[in-house]
Amino acid sequence: MTRASGFTLVEILIVLGLMGLVLTLVGPMLQHQVERADASAEYIEARQYINNSGKVAFLQNQRVVLYFDGKTLNRQIAGRDERIEYNHLFFPKQQLVFNPHGYTDSESVSVVAGRRNLEIAVTGQGDK
Repeated sequence: MTRASGFTLVEILIVLGLMGLVLTLVGPMLQHQVERADASAEYIEARQYINNSGKVAFLQNQRVVLYFDGKTLNRQIAGRDERIEYNHLFFPKQQLVFNPHGYTDSESVSVVAGRRNLEIAVTGQGDK
């Protein structure tokens, strides 16, 4: 008598059960890492946007005002408004003003990423 090769239904069910168990343990950790990576990317993007605003003020010889409120960042240049919404960052209500020379009096901007309170260092501090 020859025996057919292959897996039995019980063996397949055991493997699927073990895979499900592993996914339930690893899945939440993986999701947390993805959220941390997204928050980190938003933080870097916000830092670049804020510091580039000083360069924009200098190049356009215009005053640039940044308004931070919750999950939004508004940039106002010569009557034009630009708005950015963030998913993972939260800004306490604050304002940052770059003069036409690209300088500001503020040294940093407060931001909350997840449970961490962070500061974004502002380039372009100096005399107005």
